[in-house]
Amino acid sequence: MTTIDTALAYRISAATGAIDHLMDGNQTLNQELIDAHKARKDEAQAIRDRIEKVRADFDPADPYRAAAKEQANDDLEVDDDAVVSPGDDPGAWVQAWIWIRNDEAGISEDDEDVCRTCGAEYEDGGDGFDGECPDCADKTDQKLNPENYVDEPFDDGYPANWTKDDG
Repeated sequence: MTTIDTALAYRISAATGAIDHLMDGNQTLNQELIDAHKARKDEAQAIRDRIEKVRADFDPADPYRAAAKEQANDDLEVDDDAVVSPGDDPGAWVQAWIWIRNDEAGISEDDEDVCRTCGAEYEDGGDGFDGECPDCADKTDQKLNPENYVDEPFDDGYPANWTKDDG
């Protein structure tokens, strides 16, 4: 079972458990939550079913994937499990990776060690996350994964008793 399978199975199981728990109480009061959990469960099940269908349809010897792999080079890569999507015309789209240099994307080499969030320069290799300086990376991680910081209040740079209107 892959990580995605495990996550989807957990989500389906958690939604089922929540629904069962809510059904034991006052269903009229809990109906909105029950419906929300059923929707999450159905969404996760639909994703899981789609993944299973794609796996069942997967052909490792697909001729389109093989032809794309023959065209691959240093700047174009095709994974062994690349998605192949037949088109309306004779042919198919094949998922591939294409390498784009910084200058091709209009990114100066000088910008490489500048935080994309605060603009501060940081030492080469010192970025904490996705082009951010360590301080900004920590704040981003705290926003994206608050469950990892239960004992640490979010630090947005303002004193805890301030509101957005204070400053």
